[in-house]
Amino acid sequence: MDVNTTLLAVGDMIYDGSARPAVPVPTVRYGDVLAVGERTMDVRVGGARLDGLPMMAHCSEASAGDRVRVVTVGAESVVDGILA
Repeated sequence: MDVNTTLLAVGDMIYDGSARPAVPVPTVRYGDVLAVGERTMDVRVGGARLDGLPMMAHCSEASAGDRVRVVTVGAESVVDGILA
């Protein structure tokens, strides 16, 4: 076996193309505002209460009862829009 063939074989053992990490896909949910803080918001989404979610600056104008959009990527969620 020549050197190039050996190097290619070792490279194939080190790198397994099927072992690529999964890229998190954003999910969008809608919820109702329970309370608005200075930089966070408490929201009810699908029956679950999510306290202390970070929010975009323009969402600070929301008030209890408003409908908001919550975007989740991996384990992180953020309120990024007011619907009504």
